[in-house]
Amino acid sequence: MKESLIHRVTVAELGLRDERYIHDQDLELLESMNSDAWQPRMSLLAPFDNLIVRRERTNRLFGFDYVHEQFLPVEKRKFGTFVLPILWGDRLIGRTDMRINREDEKLLINSVHAEPGTPGDKEVASKIAETIERLAEFLGAKEVVYTARVPRQWKNSLR
Repeated sequence: MKESLIHRVTVAELGLRDERYIHDQDLELLESMNSDAWQPRMSLLAPFDNLIVRRERTNRLFGFDYVHEQFLPVEKRKFGTFVLPILWGDRLIGRTDMRINREDEKLLINSVHAEPGTPGDKEVASKIAETIERLAEFLGAKEVVYTARVPRQWKNSLR
């Protein structure tokens, strides 16, 4: 078995709690973030993902205010019932509210919301669509159905 190490790193934006740890197998990936080698990945985050579970930290680091709206009364929900943040590389660029209809084998996308300043190009929208398609396949859905609540800049790619 190969021996590995954990390295201490500092995250300046975290203030007094700036110390974090990274596995040595991930050091190269971390260092690539400031080079041309960095390739951002599109992901949908679960509501209790460690990246967003602490609201004040997520807001401070990413300028992204995430609330578990499924626990709010319907009239107080801003984005939907089961909202998944959209992570692109190192930025939270939007959120989507979806639900699976197992009887019809459809993943219903109730809404997609873009954060202010989010890129509106076709590449980003296509990556969001691909990510949603992968989730649908994982869930056993045969079709993804979007409502009209999709940002204008992404509408052609999210259908």
